[in-house]
Amino acid sequence: MHRFLALPHTSTWTKMCAALCASAGVALGLGGCTGLPTAADSIAGTPDAVELSTLSPAQTMRDSVARSEAATVERAAQMARAATECATCATMLSSVTQDAEARLAASGGLWEPWGDFSDREDAESFVEVPAQIGQAPYTVGPLAAFMLRSAREQLDELAQVEGLTGPEREALASLLAGRVASAQLLADGFAVDLATAVADLPESATSPAAPVENSRASGIDQMSGADQMSGILSSEQLDDDSESTTESALVLFDCARTSALSLGGQGLEHDTASALATLLNDRVKRLLEVGVEDTRPLRCTTPQGTVEGVLRDILTADLLLVGSRTASLQAPAYISYDAQLWAQLDPVSAPTVSLLPIVEENGEPQS
Repeated sequence: MHRFLALPHTSTWTKMCAALCASAGVALGLGGCTGLPTAADSIAGTPDAVELSTLSPAQTMRDSVARSEAATVERAAQMARAATECATCATMLSSVTQDAEARLAASGGLWEPWGDFSDREDAESFVEVPAQIGQAPYTVGPLAAFMLRSAREQLDELAQVEGLTGPEREALASLLAGRVASAQLLADGFAVDLATAVADLPESATSPAAPVENSRASGIDQMSGADQMSGILSSEQLDDDSESTTESALVLFDCARTSALSLGGQGLEHDTASALATLLNDRVKRLLEVGVEDTRPLRCTTPQGTVEGVLRDILTADLLLVGSRTASLQAPAYISYDAQLWAQLDPVSAPTVSLLPIVEENGEPQS
C-alpha cells in the first residue's frame, strides 16, 4: 500500500502526438543534436584563434543542464569510492552516478570547443575557455539538495528560453525530471529531509542559475487551490500550435484523476487517492478556465490502471505543458513536484534518467 508522503512546493524532438495519451513513447533526440559550436567551427583557417563562439540561448540552456549533471557525476562518484565501509551507500551513490552520466550524455555533453587541453602544446594560448562545471557539495544531503534545486532552476529557465521546439523542450524537461526523482531517491535512501536540505543550501551553490524561492510547505494540499496556477497565461495567449498538446495534457490529467480514485484502498491509501484526485481536478479546471478545449471522453482511466500508470500520465501531461509554453507558467513546478511524488509513491518505477526513451544519433533506441 502506498502512503502519500509530504513534498515541498516551490513557486516559480518528434512532437508528442495523440498517441501520447496512451503512452509516453517519444524519442529523446538531444544526444546528437545539440548544435553547439566545435573547435573546428571556431578555429577553421585561424589556428591561433582564442575567442569562444557565442552560444545561442538554446545552446546555453543545454550546456547548463550538462554542467549540472557533470558536477553531480563527479561528486557522486567520488563519494561512492569513499564509502568503503558501507556497501549499500556505495551502491546507491554509484546508481546516482550512472543515472547522471546517462542524463549528461543525453543532454549532448559538455561544450568543449578547444578539446582536451591535456595533450595540446598550445593550450596556454587559449586564454578564453568555457566556465568550469562548478563544485557540487561533498555530503549526501547537500548533494541531493543541489540536484533538486539546480533542476528546479533549469526547469524555470527552460520554460522561457527561446530557440527550442516544443518536443526539444519536453525532452530536456524530462531529463530534469529524472534529476529531481534521483535527488528524492538519494535523500530517502539516506533519510535526509530534502525540503530542509534545499532551504539550507547556500544560494551560491547552484550559481550561475538564478536563485529560486525555497518553501518548507509540504503536503499535497499545498498544490491545490487557485494559487497552484498563479501565473497562468490568459486564453488569448493560447496559439494554434499549442492547442493539441494542451488538450492532450488536460485529458491525461483527467484520466489520471479517475484512475487515482479507483486505486483508493488498492494501490494507494484512500486519503492519498482522494487528495491526488482533488489536485488533478483543480489542474483540469484551471486549464479549462484559460480556454483549453475540453476533449475529454465521458470516462477515462489510464490503460495500466496502476500507480505507475497514473504517475506516468501525470508527468507526461506536465511535459506537454512545458513544451507548449502557452498553457501554464507553472508547468516547471508541476514537473518538480510530480517527479518527487513518483519517487516517493513508486520508487522502483521512478524515471531517474528520463520519462522519454533516449535514442542515439541513428535514431535507434539505446534501451
